[in-house]
Amino acid sequence: MKRLRIERRQMFGKVMAVTSALLVIAGCSDDSADNIALGSNSYIGAERCAGCHQGMYDEFMQSGHPYKLSRVLNGQRPSFPFSAVPNPPEGYTWSDIAWMIGGFGWKARFMDRNGQIILGPTVQYNLETQGWSAYSNDSSHTAPDGTPGPWDANIGRKDYTCGKCHTTGWDPDGGHQEGFSGIAGTFSEPGVQCEACHGEGSHHANSPFRTEMPIDRTAELCGNCHTRDAKRRVEVSKGFIRHHEQYDEMIAGGHAVLECGSCHEPHASVLYRRSVALIADCVDCHPTKSDGLLGHAGSVACESCHMPAAAKSAVAFGSGVNRRGDISSHIFSINPIAATAEEAMFYEEDGKTFARGAVTLDFACLSCHNGEDASLQTSLSWAAENARLVHSP
Repeated sequence: MKRLRIERRQMFGKVMAVTSALLVIAGCSDDSADNIALGSNSYIGAERCAGCHQGMYDEFMQSGHPYKLSRVLNGQRPSFPFSAVPNPPEGYTWSDIAWMIGGFGWKARFMDRNGQIILGPTVQYNLETQGWSAYSNDSSHTAPDGTPGPWDANIGRKDYTCGKCHTTGWDPDGGHQEGFSGIAGTFSEPGVQCEACHGEGSHHANSPFRTEMPIDRTAELCGNCHTRDAKRRVEVSKGFIRHHEQYDEMIAGGHAVLECGSCHEPHASVLYRRSVALIADCVDCHPTKSDGLLGHAGSVACESCHMPAAAKSAVAFGSGVNRRGDISSHIFSINPIAATAEEAMFYEEDGKTFARGAVTLDFACLSCHNGEDASLQTSLSWAAENARLVHSP
């Protein structure tokens, strides 16, 4: 009997050892001991988070955040869900490219073997049009020989300083990532991974039941990157709101009381996983606004008018009052007077152009009523006359 008890204790010890090992492999440690030496908190990587949060991780890896920056290894192009970049700019092979910026959904830019961003007239790949366009071929950058732009040469360079919002664990004073002289800083992981929003995870992974992972649901967290201007003004360039300014737009348009998570599941892609990514409808807060939609009921969603494509990331379409970008505005409010954005929506300050807190009818109405169908009216005066009737019979 005594021998049997000893054998059982030995077997129990082996089971517990295996269980502890599995917890570590899965990404979480056994924290049942009274005293755990956690040490300083540090980054552990998104794959370790997946050990305990597999479903959330799988959804997140189908969104755009993890692919803001990707390493090009062994001359093989990076692969993403839903979208693909077929090749680097003309004159380059994948072996000439060390890093790719973006590539999910809208556009891709490329960094050379020194870690510098390649500039020029045909160096940005746009996924929607499957074509090439210019990137930063302007006076703010210089050609390789030091000549200020714009330049006639096809090639230019600039250092990569975008890690604050494109990487996880960015340290601008940490030197040069992997020795790439063009990268002005270091990071734990390329792309916006789990710990970019939740913070370092080693304490939680080593003691999951004692150390909770921070979950910041405030819009200010998203606003750390979805902004451009220190005064929270909405920057405009070439007739469109610039991309990744959603936080500033919400403030300008009167929705500052909301958190981004009021409408968005932050781990899912609105572009490709819309049914999962959007967790609220406009009518949840505005239940009567869908009544009597003049000529639009059942065919046009609220966001078609209140979140028109007034922002641009990669490409724009149309021209004049019939133009549209490729990113939905988060201003929401509509100015119903017959005026263009240049007249009523945009303003100049501190040598820059900014947007006020309401989109004008050229974006809200005429980006769809654009003359492609002869039965659709296309004038601002027509839009102003009918816009006031949309929410009433």
